[in-house]
Amino acid sequence: MAAAGVAAIFVSSCSSGDDRFPGFEKTETGIYYQKHVEGDEAKILNEGDVVFISQVMYTDKDSLLFDSRKMDKAQGPYAVKIGKALYAGDMFDAIKMMHVGDSMTFCLNAKEMWDKAYKQPLPAWMDSTSYLKYSIKVDSVYGKEKVAEIEKQQEEMYKKQMAMQEEMMKQYGAMEDSLLNSYLKKNKVNVKPTESGLYFMETKKGSGPKIQAGEMVTVEYTGMLTDGTVFDSSKGHPEPFTFAVASQQVIPAWDEALLKMSMGSKAKIVCPSKLGYGPQGSGPIPPFAPLVFEMEVIGIKSAK
Repeated sequence: MAAAGVAAIFVSSCSSGDDRFPGFEKTETGIYYQKHVEGDEAKILNEGDVVFISQVMYTDKDSLLFDSRKMDKAQGPYAVKIGKALYAGDMFDAIKMMHVGDSMTFCLNAKEMWDKAYKQPLPAWMDSTSYLKYSIKVDSVYGKEKVAEIEKQQEEMYKKQMAMQEEMMKQYGAMEDSLLNSYLKKNKVNVKPTESGLYFMETKKGSGPKIQAGEMVTVEYTGMLTDGTVFDSSKGHPEPFTFAVASQQVIPAWDEALLKMSMGSKAKIVCPSKLGYGPQGSGPIPPFAPLVFEMEVIGIKSAK
């Protein structure tokens, strides 16, 4: 059908009055409907089917709210799975009145929709007498048997993807463990890790009380991969790094380490990726990378 013909199908008039929508028929459940094009009556729609439709949505004053034909022209009609009616006379009940090839317009009570389906207050721009008008054209349908087959295939594909991802995670985990253990052995790191897995080595004692959560600290630092590659350093920035401790502004390893330090403290920390940049990595930091930091606290300011 030509574009102009399709557009004509979606234009109808819902006027007000005692018989609210002249030219429309009304179901016992309160759906006003009007058929524009008769499809194949043998191809009925049922709960559980996936129907491919074009849809235009208006207010009862004919203000356009939504037009599926303008979403993705390459995609064509979009899929809607027909579910169990949320209330008598809802959109699913309306769609089940159609056949493949039908073009129809439905007028549904907005307050009933918001009360019974959305369970939210009616928007301010509508009142209790408002209706929403849907002009729908059914292109094709997948019966529930085909839908079940497709969903089973998708579920199997999802399980395979999850299995592949799990195996990949194991491989990355083994690689990370190897890198971390190799670094600890090579550099004779003998301290025990904290409960979270952080290796903390204070190389210079600071003075004064330990840093408290929320305090603003200024830090000079160098960050390295376990092979010694420097990925970041405060020496390459105009100013040292200042931030609030334990406020999720830095990686977990930093927050944990700084709560063990005080003014003037220097420390070297080694952390697993879960305390760093995790499975996604960041910039020059690869996924699942254990990291090494040299840190010095050069300023502390109270959070007050």
